Amino acid sequence: MNPISLFSKWTKKLYDWVLSLASHRFALPSLCAVSLTEASIFLIPPDVLLIAMGAEKPKKALKYAFYCTIFSVLGAILGYLLGAFVWGYIDDYVYRFLFSEETVGLVKDAFHKNTFTAVLLAAFTPIPFKAFTLIGGTLSVPWVPFILGSIVGRSLRYFLIGGLFFIFGQSVKVYIEKHFEKATLIIGILTILGVVCYYFFK
Repeated sequence: MNPISLFSKWTKKLYDWVLSLASHRFALPSLCAVSLTEASIFLIPPDVLLIAMGAEKPKKALKYAFYCTIFSVLGAILGYLLGAFVWGYIDDYVYRFLFSEETVGLVKDAFHKNTFTAVLLAAFTPIPFKAFTLIGGTLSVPWVPFILGSIVGRSLRYFLIGGLFFIFGQSVKVYIEKHFEKATLIIGILTILGVVCYYFFK
């Protein structure tokens, strides 16, 4: 079996394992752990677990979204620090399993244009957030827009999911799983356009 197929198979098993944590008695700590590590090194986004937990207990969905947001922002800070201090030790792992050199170049260009909007878009949409946290550290981008972008983007993303479950209950699960990436990407782009227009016309 070639390395790509092996990695895909391993990722699928990891995905299934994360999904299984929703019914575990340590579901909330697991959600926090996945949220923390996904923003820096982990492969599976916490949305998978958040959706499963929100479907099981809709009235607690906003609570889950809150924890997801807090620990994801902490994970962003962790990713920034990893990029700033240990990039030379993890760059081989990064390029082999997380994203390509082309992606790194695109992220750097986004940071050079505007740190806040770059992080906000990555934090809210399916764009790999860890690419921005790690590379943000290597570039030593300003802390304030980096943290603010992380907080706003992650809050919008996770409270969107949590709010839908809190309001509509389990019936929204299938729709979110099928259309979430497209919806967040469109809303994220509109959000960024709004921010850009604000800076341009103010």
